[in-house]
Amino acid sequence: MKWIITISAILLFALAGCGKDKQSTNELITVDVTASYPKKELILQDFMDVEYIPLETKDDFICQGLVLAIGKDIILARNRIRDGDIFIYDRKTGKGLKKINREGQGGEEYTFIQRIVLDEKQNEIFVLDHFSRKISVYDLDGDFKRSFNFLDPESDYLKVFNYDKDNLITYDNKGYGMVADQQPYHLIISKYDGSIIQKITI
Repeated sequence: MKWIITISAILLFALAGCGKDKQSTNELITVDVTASYPKKELILQDFMDVEYIPLETKDDFICQGLVLAIGKDIILARNRIRDGDIFIYDRKTGKGLKKINREGQGGEEYTFIQRIVLDEKQNEIFVLDHFSRKISVYDLDGDFKRSFNFLDPESDYLKVFNYDKDNLITYDNKGYGMVADQQPYHLIISKYDGSIIQKITI
């Protein structure tokens, strides 16, 4: 009889312990934002790989160093004053390789660099031209390859990133905060003609 009671008691405590663990995993973690916590200095190199690359400066190759794309072999940067210059640097040495400027009003030019996307595998640079509402594509020598307009006249591509071999992904800021039932969404668009492959509503 004593053994039956003892075994029953052990099982009861074991089940109660398991139940407690289940409850604790469902509880919300709370943080007291009014409390004062001790400051801790974090050294970036302790938890990340850090690479410092001094970018070359010459009399004819002066860049304010706003880096917009980093690839395996090259770095793309532009000036903060938006003068249309795109600088290409060697990633390993920081040596200036080429300066491209296709700013203008023509069909093969851009008027305003909002963002630059690098596709190193295809040797292509995608320039998001905010005011002309188009994306212009150049090779790494600055030669024009193609361009495509935003297909939806109300679209506002805020940012564009490389998605895969054939597509870009962009955040469409259309109607944000203006229309109650219209949520901003991401678009996956073709690198070749800008056609919308998929809309992703968050």
